[in-house]
Amino acid sequence: MRYTIYLFVFLLMIGCSEKVEEKIAEKVAEKAIEANTGTKANIDINKESLQITTKNGEMSITSGKSAKVPDNFPKDIPVYNGSVLDMAMEVPQGHSLSFTTKHSMPKVSEWYLKEMISKGWTKEAHMDMKNQTMLVFKKGERGVNLVITPDNGHTRLALTSVKE
Repeated sequence: MRYTIYLFVFLLMIGCSEKVEEKIAEKVAEKAIEANTGTKANIDINKESLQITTKNGEMSITSGKSAKVPDNFPKDIPVYNGSVLDMAMEVPQGHSLSFTTKHSMPKVSEWYLKEMISKGWTKEAHMDMKNQTMLVFKKGERGVNLVITPDNGHTRLALTSVKE
């Protein structure tokens, strides 16, 4: 009888191993968050998304083909025209987006400088280095950081918006 149960569980795991792996990963991550923060967490993992809910709020991440700019992403922060969104993260304090484009780093940097200022943002910092450009903007109690880097013949943009 005991071996029959083990065989049944094993066959069940083979038949839906992806779901089982997701559920195991969810439980392990929930316990790790609880152990490190003392706060219970509920985690939902799918192929290209992750949702974490605690008493302090929610965090969601989408990537790959599932990645989309969150509905509540600030309308006064432009998304680079012609870019491909690779990852979007939403947390109570703000958002983080990762894009790639075929355009050059200088072109992307110039576009963001023009667009952000036209939308009422103040440039706080601008650093150009050999393989990286960093732009920092502020508007009221909010901030935006952009890091622009080369990436295998493309340009990668990492955009973070925060409420201060």
